[in-house]
Amino acid sequence: ILETSSYDHTYEFLLGLTDYWTFDNKLKDEITGLMLNGSAIFTSDRFGRQNMAISIRNNINYLNAPYGIYFSNMFTVTLWFK
Repeated sequence: ILETSSYDHTYEFLLGLTDYWTFDNKLKDEITGLMLNGSAIFTSDRFGRQNMAISIRNNINYLNAPYGIYFSNMFTVTLWFK
């Protein structure tokens, strides 16, 4: 399960953030507006908030980054999972 966080969007460009997906009932990148695609299912997060996390189970569910999102330089991925 991947969850959203309480990130403050105010300084995202100053920090060099290029993409940010909150998973709060949408798969839209908060910075670029690009959408993830795939078959992940929205579910409750660890605090019980509905549709604030996604569930990826077995080999059936997946998410793909949109065309143009490349990981050729250094990058960081932050997530909660159970």
